[in-house]
Amino acid sequence: MKQVGLRLPENEYAVPIPQRVAQLKVILSIIMPVLALMGLLNYAQGHRELALVEAVVMLLVFLPALLVPSATMLKDELYLNLGELLLLTGSAVIFIMLIHDGGISGTGMLWVPIFAFEAFYFRGIRRGWYWIIGFGIGTIIALSVLGSYYSNEELWMFLPAFGFYILLAYLTNRYRLLNARRLDEKVRERTARLEHLAMHDSLTDLPNRTALIHHTQKLIDHNDGSPLSIVIINCSRFQEINNLLGHENGDMMLKQMANRLQAFAGDHMFAARLAGDEFAIALQSEDELSDAIALRELMEEPYSISHDHIEIETRIGLARYPQHGKTPEELLRHADIALRTAKTIKKSPMIYSDDQNPYSIRRLELFGQLRNAIRNHELVLYFQPKVNLASGRIVAAEALVRWMHPHEGMVAPGEFIGIAEETGLMRPMTQWIIQQAIAQQSQWIAQDIEISIGVNLSMLDLTDPSFPASIKHQLIGHQAVKKLMTLEITESAFMNFPDIALKVIRELAELGFRISIDDYGTGYSSLSYLQNMPVDELKIDQSFVFNMLENPKSEAIVRSTIELAHNLDLEVVAEGIETPAAAARLKELGCDLGQGFGLGRPMPADDLEKLYRKQQHSREVRHEQA
Repeated sequence: MKQVGLRLPENEYAVPIPQRVAQLKVILSIIMPVLALMGLLNYAQGHRELALVEAVVMLLVFLPALLVPSATMLKDELYLNLGELLLLTGSAVIFIMLIHDGGISGTGMLWVPIFAFEAFYFRGIRRGWYWIIGFGIGTIIALSVLGSYYSNEELWMFLPAFGFYILLAYLTNRYRLLNARRLDEKVRERTARLEHLAMHDSLTDLPNRTALIHHTQKLIDHNDGSPLSIVIINCSRFQEINNLLGHENGDMMLKQMANRLQAFAGDHMFAARLAGDEFAIALQSEDELSDAIALRELMEEPYSISHDHIEIETRIGLARYPQHGKTPEELLRHADIALRTAKTIKKSPMIYSDDQNPYSIRRLELFGQLRNAIRNHELVLYFQPKVNLASGRIVAAEALVRWMHPHEGMVAPGEFIGIAEETGLMRPMTQWIIQQAIAQQSQWIAQDIEISIGVNLSMLDLTDPSFPASIKHQLIGHQAVKKLMTLEITESAFMNFPDIALKVIRELAELGFRISIDDYGTGYSSLSYLQNMPVDELKIDQSFVFNMLENPKSEAIVRSTIELAHNLDLEVVAEGIETPAAAARLKELGCDLGQGFGLGRPMPADDLEKLYRKQQHSREVRHEQA
């Protein structure tokens, strides 16, 4: 804190007006009863002139001094100053009359220190001296005209006592003012610290969300058409880093991320930490997309944590003013939606668009109707065939949910699957899908249709310890189906909570289900999970299969994955087969099963049964002809 020393406040009227009014009222509430009592005593003792002066001062000076500022203090400080001046003037008049009439030899001695204390107390040190000097001159003039009860020798004897009270009043009020200054500085310092804490993040000392909103609002208020965007950046694996390295090292990494962000922002951008591993920048740039890419590259450079070099992957969402929002809150909300979209489709940076918004009127309507759709049996299962590439036979099918809306017809899965995942409806939907798949598998077994069904599980299913028990309950009376059914999981579905997910997967395998890793090759720790999980099947992600014939690197990945899976005694399914040429090449590479629009689109169970029967009949005909 800044040292005050013996210097006085530059502003001697720094005390708030309500406090000054309270001080004036307290002093007058003490003085007026004393003055009234003294006036009565003086009148009774024959000092009628003094009693009259005291009565006049009390009624015409002190009483207005009490009432005027109380009634008008909120309107004009002038009246408060007037009240204080009336108090000082009335005290001076009474003191002069006491000297004139001989009143200071008795109880009137109480009035000796009052004026000096009042002068310094109300007027401050410098102005207080002016009042005391002026009072001394006025007293000399008044006594020269009116005369005094005391002799000159007695007055000279009284002078040291009055000087002592002046010095005491000066020192007392000087200490009071200095102490008030120190207290005020402490309050200011604490207030500044609290304001800083209220607007800054305690870990990184970056401005927080509130500060970003205030700053962005200023930019909007003074915007002259120059570009303005809100960019939100997030580390896609921070929870994993926290779990592996500990929260202390996680905090160290956040500080390093904050330092990089602040260095990138410089003086022409405003950087902030929103929460957790989520940061933001108010960006004023003609080419905000290039800046966002540069930011991503900077944030993805290796971090030095506990003598290790940690690499991360970031996701960025961006919203522009005024296209995507006219308030800071709207821009932040839409940038966050773009960030979530970037996480979902693994593309960054992502610029906001209305079709990403989960809170659009269309999505809100679908959310309200989806819960009833599950209850009212509006959902149906479609099945996309999996073909044995060696024989060309349909041997399995992936169960895919479809929504037959009573008014809109078929609703695309992309419109409602995300809603189900974000709103907690995914669990009841998965339960319904498994229930229907078990019933369909039982029906096919009874009809000698040898098609096994694959069902996709979500992250919510894998992180629910009670999920295996609920599936076990659905298997009552359908024990034969579990050896044919395959539960498909994606690597990303168990990345956030691997311990819980692994336990759930093992329990499902113990029930007799086959386990398949879907979208293989897009995760972070594929090989380590293959060692620990009871896996029966790998599904090569369609991103590798789709351009396999044109891209040698994609084919190399497909080939190595097939070899790896077979060495681990796993079956391999290739997704995204669009052409006969791709199917033929996968057959040459030894891939077991194929799936894709080139082999069969998703279809109702009845259509799949017909296609299966047709294949079976053709095979029987060829066998008879042979």
